[in-house]
Amino acid sequence: MDLQRDAFHRGLDVLEQLGDPELLDAYKKYVARLEAMLGPGWLDTYAAMYQRDRRQLTGQAAGALVLPEEIALRDRATSDPEVAELYNRFIALLDRKKLLDEHYVG
Repeated sequence: MDLQRDAFHRGLDVLEQLGDPELLDAYKKYVARLEAMLGPGWLDTYAAMYQRDRRQLTGQAAGALVLPEEIALRDRATSDPEVAELYNRFIALLDRKKLLDEHYVG
């Protein structure tokens, strides 16, 4: 695994190991759209903010200051209906294939 790549692209490595083309394709489409919306240099910042938000929601981490650029990234991503649709499709596939961690469903 290439740790120099952003978190979303490292996720591709994990999904490729599952050998599920449908799941991999859904994730690739989601990441491609997210990257197009945010720009390639911002995926790690978005991933860190998203993971931190999830940990806070589950009580795994205390609150942390959200930076203005993180808020702008989140707003751009959430304002795009295609990003939401692709994300929801990916999550639905994970759920259907019994790969979804129920702890993080909200």
